[in-house]
Amino acid sequence: MLFYIAPNVRHSLETSEASPASFLTVHFSYARVGFTDANWTIQPEPTLLSFPPVSTLHDYYPVSDTFEKLVANWHAKLPGYEFTSKTLLQQLLIAIEENLRKQHKNYATSLKIEKVIDYMRQHLHTNITLEELAALVQLSPTYLSRLFKETTGYPVIAFFNKIKMDRAKELMMDGTKKVKDLAHQLGFHDEFYFSRLFKQQEGVSPTEYYHKNIHGF
Repeated sequence: MLFYIAPNVRHSLETSEASPASFLTVHFSYARVGFTDANWTIQPEPTLLSFPPVSTLHDYYPVSDTFEKLVANWHAKLPGYEFTSKTLLQQLLIAIEENLRKQHKNYATSLKIEKVIDYMRQHLHTNITLEELAALVQLSPTYLSRLFKETTGYPVIAFFNKIKMDRAKELMMDGTKKVKDLAHQLGFHDEFYFSRLFKQQEGVSPTEYYHKNIHGF
């Protein structure tokens, strides 16, 4: 679900222990910039963006991926983070606009992709193959690869490894598991290969990530 809450609109969120909410937020302001007759003009307080207040996003992975990068970049506060955040915000708005424009596509395809991703999440402790996933949704491996990349922005196995790395970060929170244990729990027999994949996604090794983001606090 995507919520676009305009300024001065009062809102509240109700959740429960049985069904906790998980969400990402970004608070932003913007101005409409124009260039006419060799002069720049800035109009503050422009009209609202053309997004509905509440939307159900289908095939939302590019939107979610950009949103996560934006939030992570803002909290990391690395040099140049403000400019990078503005760029990521623009990418996020474009991704949302493209998603809303495609709302009338064939959702039978979307359901197949959702089924594949659900299967991945249930089998994070194993290794799966493209052929196995293709058989699951009765598509050829080549056709599934193309549809999956169009929908999520990731190749099939790269996406599977991405959610494994995301799960690894969650498992690090208790601070008791060694890299070798994490690797084996997520279906990797080679802890060095696991560490290499983790560093490709996060920019640091599992140990460095732990000390920087968890143990360091």
